[in-house]
Amino acid sequence: MKNSFLFLWLCLATCAMGKEKIYFVAHAGAGDPFWNIIYQGARQAGLDEKVDVHFMAPETPNDLARQVELLDAAIAAKPDAIALTVPNDLSLARSLRKARDLKIPVVLVNSRPSPQALAKNPHLAFIGMDDYVAGQKVGERAWASGKIQSRVLIANHQPGHAGLEHRRQGIQDYLSARGITVAKLDIGDDAAAVTNVLQSYLNRNPDTLAVFCLGPACLHAIGRFFQKKQRPIYLASFDLSPFTVQLIREGGVAFTIDQDPYRQGYLGISQLVALLRTHKFPQSVDTASSFVDKQNASEVFDLVKKGLR
Repeated sequence: MKNSFLFLWLCLATCAMGKEKIYFVAHAGAGDPFWNIIYQGARQAGLDEKVDVHFMAPETPNDLARQVELLDAAIAAKPDAIALTVPNDLSLARSLRKARDLKIPVVLVNSRPSPQALAKNPHLAFIGMDDYVAGQKVGERAWASGKIQSRVLIANHQPGHAGLEHRRQGIQDYLSARGITVAKLDIGDDAAAVTNVLQSYLNRNPDTLAVFCLGPACLHAIGRFFQKKQRPIYLASFDLSPFTVQLIREGGVAFTIDQDPYRQGYLGISQLVALLRTHKFPQSVDTASSFVDKQNASEVFDLVKKGLR
């Protein structure tokens, strides 16, 4: 993004102290355990900074058409700034150009387009995890365990979500380079359907010894499936939830990678406030923090239950 364009946003995105109105438009709502944490962080930032934060999300996660409608409604409300998730390369690009033309500053949180599409989605900064790099780290850690031998499965609960696809690609690239067959299975997020689809896949591919989930909504259903079946499996995931940590503590899940969603939500709002009040330019932040495994799961459990991790 060119400096002159950024300077224009900085000069015009000002408002009265303490009266700012910021919209947070996401592709998933508070019904998702992961998104509860992001919203809690954003909500706390709003309280700390004394600004109005308005949350908007589709009724169905990753309903991109509905998210576009919500983003357009947020723009029409003439907010002082917008925090936004972008789980697709092009769906929100037109609306983002509209926000740019209206001099509404936008920071991306949690999800962003692929590098090839960034220029088509004007924004000031990205606060979240580099999903492709995280996928490679997950693949590397799993490989180091010595339990990844022939075929592995990556289960995706939101097919088409750019961030999840980047995670999958990172795992696949790392393990494929080491001779591992990597399969992808789109499973959705309905627990009963997940059970049927997964069982059918395993019947056809009994040599599958490892499954990677791309988030808690996937892991919850698959974790319960393997609990009931008592079938040996190497299971790893992304992100945290109370049940994810429980599965790790019980030994049903090897590890997950924590991208610190509370911090994503908090910084998404607080950086926009700093821009509006002091012209401090938003900075991109990689929030991926650490792995959680059986060694440290108990240490983070209380924070996860409180919605702080």
